[in-house]
Amino acid sequence: MPFLFESVLVTGSSRGFGFEMVRQLANLSYPPKYIFATCRSPGGETAKELKNFASDHSNVTIISLDTSSKESIQKSALLVKEKLGNDGLDLVINNAGIKTESPSFLDETEEDMMRVFKTNVVGPFQVIQAYHSLSATAGQKKGFAAILNFSSILGPCEKSNFGGLYPYVISKAGMNRMTKGLSFELIRDNIITMCICPCWVKTAMGGLDKGILTPQESVGYIMKIIQSMDKSKNGAFYNYTGDINPY
Repeated sequence: MPFLFESVLVTGSSRGFGFEMVRQLANLSYPPKYIFATCRSPGGETAKELKNFASDHSNVTIISLDTSSKESIQKSALLVKEKLGNDGLDLVINNAGIKTESPSFLDETEEDMMRVFKTNVVGPFQVIQAYHSLSATAGQKKGFAAILNFSSILGPCEKSNFGGLYPYVISKAGMNRMTKGLSFELIRDNIITMCICPCWVKTAMGGLDKGILTPQESVGYIMKIIQSMDKSKNGAFYNYTGDINPY
């Protein structure tokens, strides 16, 4: 039986992969009643396409959320709670993330390391904290709620065979460990926690001319995985193909 979710929150929705996630969610045969598309600057130029899309889809609500700001995260949770009332939040998708690149490990700075870690690991953790009561409510009412964290195959040490991209790959290793740890705690509240690698996607961050899959292709694969989510998948790290990745 497919995972029937009526409410979903997606971080980093203003463009690229996150926007495509919102678009495909809204265009499902049975779309969620509530799609909370969050981004750092809803009034900015980068969110223009999202705003146009939301204007034609009444189930899409744009909410300001900066994953590097605890205050912003907490404010967003209050707004979502107002919208949902006594209903819980069925699915949280932690998509927002950043990457830096340096010519050599000698050029990596403390500022970049901390900024990437805060956005890619601390931010998603605080999103899960802020939305926990809503997720737990959905888990109690519907049998389970879900959290899907976007990671990367570059995070696991087992398959690591190159250097570089240190702020990003270290943050994804942290994301993986966070996801695995939370899977043991949150299941007590009927919340399953998973992470997934979307492949190397043709986006501004991944490289529009360097990626393997388009956002449309990658999200198409991931939508199938989302719809197949159940408690047996708690704690798993999936590849976009549906195969299990090592942690």
